[in-house]
Formats: sequence, structure tokens, C-alpha cells
Amino acid sequence: MNAYQNFLDFFSMCNKERLDGLCESHFTRMTSHERARAFDYLLELVKTGGSEETINGLFIADDGRAIAPVSRLLADATLNEKHKSWLPDISTK
Repeated sequence: MNAYQNFLDFFSMCNKERLDGLCESHFTRMTSHERARAFDYLLELVKTGGSEETINGLFIADDGRAIAPVSRLLADATLNEKHKSWLPDISTK
């Protein structure tokens, strides 16, 4: 099984790993193509409102690429005050 499939399987888990959330280890074995696919997957989830896990996952997958779409979603009010507390400080990036 490839690393991207392991990443997708994470979202159907109901165990301690799932409760711990996404971390860098979910992405380290991915190829650059798989990591880009994971980013796109997470971005689609974030566009529908997101969660702390999916927003943080974007920044873990590719922090440089995450800034522009997250800034747009904040400006469009897709992400609200609740979400802002979950974001890294992107004003300095």
C-alpha cells in the first residue's frame, strides 16, 4: 500500500492515532506527487469549512502553498473566527 493510501485511510480510523490527528509522519513517506495530492484533498475539505485537523494538515503538507488559499478563505469568510485560532501565524510568511 502506498503512503497516499495510508493517508486517506487515516480519515476512516476510529482509534488513538485518529484522535491524535495528522502530523508530519503522515506525509514523510510520500512522494512529492502524493504530498501534492494529499494537499489538494485537504484543501477540498477546508473549502467546505474545514477543521483544526484539515487546516493544520494543509500547512504540514506544504506550508508555502497553504498560505494563499487559506488567506483567500479567511477573506471570503469561509473560515471564521473559530478557525483563526487554529492557524499558524501566516502574516510573517
